[in-house]
Amino acid sequence: MEKISIAAALRRAKRLKGQIAEQTARATAGAVYVEGKEPAFTFAAASEARKGLVEQLLAIEVAVAQANAGTKNLIGGKTVLHTIRKLAELKSEIAFYRALPVRAKAEDIEIEESVAYDYSVEKNIRHEKKTVHVSAITQAKRAEIVDKLQLEFEELNAALESYNHQTSVEV
Repeated sequence: MEKISIAAALRRAKRLKGQIAEQTARATAGAVYVEGKEPAFTFAAASEARKGLVEQLLAIEVAVAQANAGTKNLIGGKTVLHTIRKLAELKSEIAFYRALPVRAKAEDIEIEESVAYDYSVEKNIRHEKKTVHVSAITQAKRAEIVDKLQLEFEELNAALESYNHQTSVEV
């Protein structure tokens, strides 16, 4: 076992996930083959390599989770686990607000004009169709909310990154 920072452990976990995906592809390709045409990687070797990588990943994920579980006072007395979940929710909130259909003004009037011939009076009659669009949230208000959420996300993320670089785990 070695002692490394959580940041290094997370990088290692990411690399392991890539290696697991590669071994999964190799095992899948070697699961069924034409007799006499052996695959480049056998199912047995690839699945055994994959199993070892999964065990390494599990050890890292458990070590990081245990380190995060009880740590308090990251920001505002909240746990690291709370901060991680809060970051995920902030990302979701930012995406929600950015996806909203909004208009510049709270109320916007759209007038659609058309001309049609009226045979009963034998002349063209002009018609107006007025549509009033009401925005529960304007573009400016949405931008203000997104900016506020983004700032909160950046502050929490900076605190979490600092914690990840300063805290070590045994892997």
